Amino acid sequence: PFLPESFDGVKIRRGQGGVFKVILEHARLAQKIYGKQGILEMRKHLCHYVAGLAEAKKLREKLVRVESLDEIARILVTYHT
Repeated sequence: PFLPESFDGVKIRRGQGGVFKVILEHARLAQKIYGKQGILEMRKHLCHYVAGLAEAKKLREKLVRVESLDEIARILVTYHT
């Protein structure tokens, strides 16, 4: 799956690289423990994580529909670029 090990090679937008690393780790653990259901449960947490970011509404619209860890990573990387 498409999972960046770090965001070091990507321009960090508004200093949110650390938050995105935490999001990915939380999602990885949720998937490891609960499988796909863990990712579905992450949707509400993802919305809380991005609250206050520029374009948070657009991010939430995408994140509430995720079904995989891969989707979460792609959305976050796309936000950074």
